[in-house]
Amino acid sequence: MSSQLPQTFDDLRPDPAFWEVDLPSGEDSPEEASREEEDVAKQLFIDKSRLLTDISLLQSSIAYRAVRAAQKYFDWMKRKKGTDKQTYLRPAIRFNSQYGTVELLWVRRFSRLRPTKSTDSFNPESKRGRTFQIKTDQGSMTVFAWYDYLKKGTKDRYSDVIFKKEPAWVQKLGPELEDIFEQLRKEQKHLSAMRRSLGVINDLQLRQFSEHVIKELESWGGMSPKPLRSPSQDNLTEE
Repeated sequence: MSSQLPQTFDDLRPDPAFWEVDLPSGEDSPEEASREEEDVAKQLFIDKSRLLTDISLLQSSIAYRAVRAAQKYFDWMKRKKGTDKQTYLRPAIRFNSQYGTVELLWVRRFSRLRPTKSTDSFNPESKRGRTFQIKTDQGSMTVFAWYDYLKKGTKDRYSDVIFKKEPAWVQKLGPELEDIFEQLRKEQKHLSAMRRSLGVINDLQLRQFSEHVIKELESWGGMSPKPLRSPSQDNLTEE
C-alpha cells in the first residue's frame, strides 16, 4: 500500500468523495484492480477508525458529565468533613481499560490506624490502598486507608438503600446523582454495542479482500482499527 495508516486524529479527516467516484468498469488491469482494492481497504480502515474515535470521544463526554454532576456531592463532602454529618460514601468515576468503558461507581472509605513502627508494613485488610502518617497527642500514628466498591447488581442503577443510613444531605444528593449516573450508564451500554457492531462489520469486510490485500493489511497493522483518542485510563475522581 502506498501510504501509512493514520497515526493522528487529523489523519482521520473524512473523504466523502472517495465513495462517489465512478464505479469500476471491470476493464482494469490486474495491477490497477489490486491498487483499487488496496485503496478501498485503506479508506474503510480510516472510516472505521474515525467512527471508533468518535465513539471514544463520546465516552470521554460521559466521564466529563459524570464528574461535573458529582461536583456538588464532593463539595458537600468537603464541607461536612470532620463533623457529625460527614460521610465515607462517595462516587468513583474511572475508565476500565480492559473493557474500554467508563465506570460510574459508589465506594466506601475504610481506615485502620496504629502507632507508627519503623520496620513492618501495615495493611490489616490485605487490600489495595495507601498508607500515611498523622501526628496525634499519643504520638505518630500510621493510617492505612482503602475503598470498598459497592455492588450494583445487573441493573443500571444502585439501590437507594446504600444512602439510607447516611446523613440527610447524602440521602438527598446521592439518589439525585445516581439518577444522572443511571442515564450515563445506559448511554455507555449503547456506545459499547456500537463498538462491538463495528468489530463485526470489520470482520465481514476483511473476508471480502484478496489474500494479497490481507497480507498488506497485516504488515500495515490495519487488521483491527482502533480509536486515535481515548478517555484517560486513570481514575477520573481522586481517592
